[in-house]
Amino acid sequence: MMGRAPLFTAAAVLSLALGIGANTAILSLMQGLLWRTLDSLAPEQISEVLWEAKAAP
Repeated sequence: MMGRAPLFTAAAVLSLALGIGANTAILSLMQGLLWRTLDSLAPEQISEVLWEAKAAP
């Protein structure tokens, strides 16, 4: 089928390449921003503060 329909083959290869490239770029960005460890001299002193607004009456 690939030899008989080169346009279909090119479209399939291009869409796969774009999908794999986009997935790699997004995961690399997530790795760099979200999943890296924090550079801290005292990691035991890091705390998380959460705030939640109450619903309007």
